[in-house]
Amino acid sequence: MKFPRPSRGTGPRSRPGRLACRPRLEGMEARVVMSASTVAPSSGTAPNGMIFGLQADNRIYSKPNAGAAYALDEGATDGNGAQYVLAQDHQVYQYMGGTSWAVVGDNVAQISSDGNGVLYALSFDHQVYQHDGGTTWHVDTFAVNQIATDSGGTLYALSFDHQVYQHGAGNTWTPIAFGVEQIASDRGGSLYALNSGHQVYQHDGGSAWHVVGSYTTQISVDGKGYLYGLTVDGHVYEHDSGSNWHVDGQFITQMGTDNSGVVYGLGLDHQVYQHDGGTTWHTVGGGVVQIAFDRRGTLYGLNSNGQVYQHDTGQTWESIGLNAVQIAEDGRGYLYALNSDHKVYENDGGNAWHADLVNANQIGVDVNGGLYALGADNQVFEHDGGVYWHTMGNNVNQVAVDQFGVLYALSGDHRIYQHDGGSIWHPIGGDIVSMALSPIRMLTAVQTNAGQWTYNPAGNWIRTA
Repeated sequence: MKFPRPSRGTGPRSRPGRLACRPRLEGMEARVVMSASTVAPSSGTAPNGMIFGLQADNRIYSKPNAGAAYALDEGATDGNGAQYVLAQDHQVYQYMGGTSWAVVGDNVAQISSDGNGVLYALSFDHQVYQHDGGTTWHVDTFAVNQIATDSGGTLYALSFDHQVYQHGAGNTWTPIAFGVEQIASDRGGSLYALNSGHQVYQHDGGSAWHVVGSYTTQISVDGKGYLYGLTVDGHVYEHDSGSNWHVDGQFITQMGTDNSGVVYGLGLDHQVYQHDGGTTWHTVGGGVVQIAFDRRGTLYGLNSNGQVYQHDTGQTWESIGLNAVQIAEDGRGYLYALNSDHKVYENDGGNAWHADLVNANQIGVDVNGGLYALGADNQVFEHDGGVYWHTMGNNVNQVAVDQFGVLYALSGDHRIYQHDGGSIWHPIGGDIVSMALSPIRMLTAVQTNAGQWTYNPAGNWIRTA
C-alpha cells in the first residue's frame, strides 16, 4: 500500500497570525522498545533489500544495504500484537516472523498506535491514516503537521492552524489547545506542547496544561525518548519528565534530531556538536555556518567556504557538489540552497538538485514552514510548495528570519516590517539604516543617529549600543 505523494503545488498550509517557533517533524512519534524474545529477529531482510537488526539497546535499526550504517527506527504495536517499524526510507514495515519483513506503507513521516491498539501513520501529504490491520489504510482526519501518543494511549494531532486535537471514540477529534507550534511525547509518555509565547506546557492527561519551560524556541526528542529544549539564549535543556530542566552544556544556535535519533547542535563557535545521550557533547565538524535537516532526517552543513556537506557518521561528511551562501529546509522538510549565482536550488529528496528560482539574494523559512526569497529586483517572493513563487512585497532591501521564525523586511523607506504569517506587514521601526541577526538570531537594527537596537521576544526594542 502506497500513500499518495504530496502534491508539490497544493500542500495544505494555513497562515494564522501566531508567531513562534517553526514546527519540525522528527522525533515525535511514540517510542516502543521491542522485545528480542517475542518481536524481532536478530537480523532480517525485506524484499526490497532493507536490512533490519535488533541492536544491543534492544531497539530495531535498519540500513538499505550491507555497506551502509544502521539508523534507528521507530516502532509501534497494534491490537493484534503485530509489530511495525518506520524505517529510514520512510516506508512502514510489518514483522512477519522469522527473518521476514513486509512493506505495508510508503511516504510516511511518523507512526503511532493508540490505547486501543490501532496503528496510525502521518504521511508526507499531511494526512493521518488509520491501518485496518490488513492491507488497507483509511484517511482519518484533516491535514496535520505532527502526531503524538501519551502514556494512556490517547492520540493527539497538531493542525496547521496551530491547534492540538485529541482523538476520541468514533474517530472524533476535539480541540484542546491553540497557539501551539510543536508537540512531543517523551519516553514516559508525557505530552508536551511549545506555544506561540515560547513556553513549554506538559499535559496532565485530562483538561489541564502546566508550564514547565519558558523562552524556548524549539523542542526535540532524541532516540531514547528524552525531551530537549533550545532557549532564546542558546542553552540546551534536558527535561526529566517532571518539572525540572537540566542545563545540557552547550551554547547552541540551531538544534535538530537526525534519522538515528541523535541530537545535533550548531554552536556559536561554528562547531557542529553531537549529543552523546548523557551529559556531554562532542564535535563532529567545524567551520560550519548553518545546519539543516531534510525530511529523511539527514543532517547537512554549510561551511564558511560555501560548500554544502551531508553528514554520514562520526566525523565523516560527504560533499554534495553544490556551493551555496544559504541553506534552509521548509515546513515539508524539503531542503533548499541559494548559491553564489543567485539561484535557489531544491533537493529532490535524494542526491539531485534542480534550480527553482533565479535572481535571488536571500532565502528564509518562517514560523509556518513557508519558504521566502528576496529577489534581485527588491521583491519578496513566497514559494507555494510546488513550482511557483508569488510576490508578497516590493521595495525591500533586506529580509531576515529570527530564532522564533518571524519574518522581517527592511524597506526602501528605511522602515522594518514584521510579517504576520498571512498577507499583512506591520511596521515596527523607522529611520533604520540596516538590520541583521545577532549570533543567537535575534533581530538587531541600526537607527540613524540613535545607535543599535535589539528586538526582544516581548516585542520591544532595547538599545544595545
